[in-house]
Amino acid sequence: VKVLPFLLAGYLAFPIDLIPDFIPVLGYVDDVAIAVGVLALVIRLTPLEVIDDIIRQVVQSESN
Repeated sequence: VKVLPFLLAGYLAFPIDLIPDFIPVLGYVDDVAIAVGVLALVIRLTPLEVIDDIIRQVVQSESN
């Protein structure tokens, strides 16, 4: 799970795309779809306890 965000960053950084970016609108749709899919997978595979802990930390930092 920890490596997925780095793989996503690598995919978005390299110029090789499933659909080239010079095609209007469609060129960016594949990037967005892959990003959303990877982020959903990371959230699904992350244990609930970890997510709860992160939410608690965010709430505490916002209240300070």
